[in-house]
Amino acid sequence: MKQHTFQSETEINSESLRYSVDLPGQALAYKIGVDKIEELRLKAKERSGNKFDIRAFHHAVLGSGAMPLSILEKHIEWFVASEQGNRY
Repeated sequence: MKQHTFQSETEINSESLRYSVDLPGQALAYKIGVDKIEELRLKAKERSGNKFDIRAFHHAVLGSGAMPLSILEKHIEWFVASEQGNRY
């Protein structure tokens, strides 16, 4: 972290401690969510082609609030289909 960020030694120690000891489940859940959203974005981009709108995708992901990833996946499938004018 010291080589790749501008964080102080104190910030680096605090983050390292938090993710390794205090809340490793939080870090894991965060990374799983990031990976799933990136996967969904790639699929949406592939299906939509040149019509893909990153702002609309972000609104689809965030606009309905928190939801389980399995529901988010269905929601994004519906969003892509509706953007293409197809019935889901």
